[in-house]
Amino acid sequence: MTHGSMRITASVFNVFKREVCSCSARAWPPHKLMPMPRLSPSMQCGVLERWVVRSGDPIEMYDVVCHVSTDQLTTENPTGHPHVLEIEVHEDGFLAKILVAPGSRVAPDEPIAVFCEERNDIPAFSDFSLAPGDLVSPGSFCWQAYVKEGQVQECGKGSSKPRESFDFWLGHRADD
Repeated sequence: MTHGSMRITASVFNVFKREVCSCSARAWPPHKLMPMPRLSPSMQCGVLERWVVRSGDPIEMYDVVCHVSTDQLTTENPTGHPHVLEIEVHEDGFLAKILVAPGSRVAPDEPIAVFCEERNDIPAFSDFSLAPGDLVSPGSFCWQAYVKEGQVQECGKGSSKPRESFDFWLGHRADD
């Protein structure tokens, strides 16, 4: 897939692994934890603005699943309004459980959702929970972030440019 001038290669992104929740000895079906994206090295906290998908929905590579914002993007925006980023996942499967409600402030790398590879495994995650402080391992979930369309401002002007004309990319790839 190509976004602007950048080609995205995602051949290793749909490998699920069996994980055991640190808060119990229960073995869960194969799954991945989606982290709050780390949108900058200095990011302390992000806000999950809204979910675009619901628990149980099928997810395909390049689907936008949620919108997030962070204070770092707000302070860099001269209007003072937060920039909202669309979070695109590079995973296939099903959204098994949403762990974080819209409006929640979350530290980077904290789990915000559980993805599984089989529709039949979704009910197994109904009582899934994590211990406080659990983090998603770097490189274990692949995503990209784009400034939501219509929010990018040209330097020194108040007009907006659509996303297609602005290559703003943040992401996490398994091969980084």
